[in-house]
Amino acid sequence: MFIGALDALLASGAAYVVYEKYGAQPIAVVAACSAVLAAPAALRLLRRRRLRALGEKAKLRALIIGAGPSGIAAGIKCKELGVDFVVVEASAAAGGTWVNNTYPGCACDVSAYFYHYSFAEKNDWSCPFPSYKEIAAYFAGVAEKYGVHEKTKYEHKALRASWEASEQVWTVRVQNLATSEEFVLTANFLVSACGQLRVPAEPNFDTAKFKGKLMHSAKWDASCSLSGKKVAVVGTGATSLQIVPAICKEVKELVVFQRTPCWVTTMNKNTNPVSHFLVRHSYLAYLLGRFQPYFSGDAILFNAIINKKAPAFLWRAFKNEIIRQMKAQFDPARMQEMEEKLIPNYPLGRKRLGATQEYLPALMQPHVRVETNPVAHLYEGGVATKLSTGVKEEAFDTVILATGFKTGSYNAPCDIIGAQGKTLHQTWADGGNGPQAYLGISVPHFPNFFMYYGPGTNLGTNSIIAMIECQMCFMGNAMEAVIRQKAKSIDLTEEAFAKSVATYNERIGQTVWADDLCTDGKGNTSKGWYGFNNNWYGTVWEYWGLTQNLIRDHWKLE
Repeated sequence: MFIGALDALLASGAAYVVYEKYGAQPIAVVAACSAVLAAPAALRLLRRRRLRALGEKAKLRALIIGAGPSGIAAGIKCKELGVDFVVVEASAAAGGTWVNNTYPGCACDVSAYFYHYSFAEKNDWSCPFPSYKEIAAYFAGVAEKYGVHEKTKYEHKALRASWEASEQVWTVRVQNLATSEEFVLTANFLVSACGQLRVPAEPNFDTAKFKGKLMHSAKWDASCSLSGKKVAVVGTGATSLQIVPAICKEVKELVVFQRTPCWVTTMNKNTNPVSHFLVRHSYLAYLLGRFQPYFSGDAILFNAIINKKAPAFLWRAFKNEIIRQMKAQFDPARMQEMEEKLIPNYPLGRKRLGATQEYLPALMQPHVRVETNPVAHLYEGGVATKLSTGVKEEAFDTVILATGFKTGSYNAPCDIIGAQGKTLHQTWADGGNGPQAYLGISVPHFPNFFMYYGPGTNLGTNSIIAMIECQMCFMGNAMEAVIRQKAKSIDLTEEAFAKSVATYNERIGQTVWADDLCTDGKGNTSKGWYGFNNNWYGTVWEYWGLTQNLIRDHWKLE
């Protein structure tokens, strides 16, 4: 917590006015009340210290895969519990997706005022939507401050993890990426904090023949100059919305290959400089900014757009407003063409809502074109598209694949083998419903194993950091149960898992994310990032309530 200059000034002024009018007695009463309110916090601190002493005495160890926002949070929780830990991170620095993604325009598309930990508050962002460099620096700083950095093996990759029932520990084969050396680590707990924005999704067409420069947005080549080049960008998701305006002034010609358009709003980017100043200098204003998504996102957007039971007039109002915003950025001379190409025909909220003021104006530039014919393949000189009469070829110097990530590739490339001798993905395949987990965190027959940002925990109306902190609390409660009961393992029951999955399947069916695939009107369909088994079915408030306490009947301690 910080006290801003405005807070101090207002408090001083209020205290002076009260003292002049009523004397010192009211101020003394306020001070006494503050001391009483502080007592619970002091008791919690004492409890944490006792628990940490118990954890250190138990001599338990956790292995955490990944040093992104999830892995850092997991390490901090382990340290709080007195559980020794080691983090295995394939990159050279902490920060996860903010270290790995360095493409032009890469930035946070939700306000940074609620895209950070509640226990590591930051109000001095350079702007509300900072670049990847500033966000990566924040997470690296938190890792350093809380002792996670010194526990991390950078440029190391977890290859295979298996549960050893006889000893009730996890054995993990790890590779040093710098030397290719492999070795084995053992741990009582295994934590997957790999994230979803990690494994690039390759396009569904052949790219092997292209002789020009080809690169995926997640593997950006900073040495490649786009100046004066004819460039193709394949994809119109969140990444493309940032790349296109960032490079359009540099390139000679730019063609954006669009399978399905996206809804684009400017409302999140309309930040008043006065409010930015207040947030930087007043803790009260900072808190209002930090909790804003719980009202505008959870209370309003979720119940007006995502929930299919929402009143129709609310959905229409939001849709009409976003269409108005989009059309205001179209070239009036090409209004009908732009409406046909860029305004989606699928429900609002079905795919990720783009928040940008730069993308649509960039598409209106005379040297930028949107191509809606599907890509057939890349030939030696460029891109071949499908036409009703055959295939059309168009030459390009550079092709950029903004095709997103394999968000369902949890834990890949590490095979995680549970108590039944099957990998996690085999277990999911046998279940027939794809990746599913209890609150997105645990799966039966995988003792002492916890996932962060697992199946069914992605969001569309709030910050994923809030979900990570909920998972951090849940994992801590499970570890605490092991410590206090002097047990060796904790495992989810099959009954609890089945009930959790049934609830998820029922509730997700009440959202637009469970609708049929989006269509572009030409027979092509796209599921996008959001969908069944990927997104959380409710609000962050609801998830918070479900993860604060461990239901003991749902778990087996041995």
